[in-house]
Amino acid sequence: MPYLKITETKQHTLDKLKRIIHRCRPDVLVLESEGPGVNNLVLRHARYLSRNGWNREDIDIVTKYRQNNELNMISITLKNENNRG
Repeated sequence: MPYLKITETKQHTLDKLKRIIHRCRPDVLVLESEGPGVNNLVLRHARYLSRNGWNREDIDIVTKYRQNNELNMISITLKNENNRG
């Protein structure tokens, strides 16, 4: 699978994330937070992946509006070092 986007929630653990990645085997992975309260979780998971075969390609702040509230969420794009092409 060349591309996989995962919108992380508070229920996502590192083990669950690794299982999803192992099952889908993407070349490019996008981790996005469900909301501002999950931003640090996404950063921790991206840091782990960047130390284990993934290169950070891009980091974006995604602003969404829900019920007239501005929410800043994070989106991190990583590329698998082992799938060069």
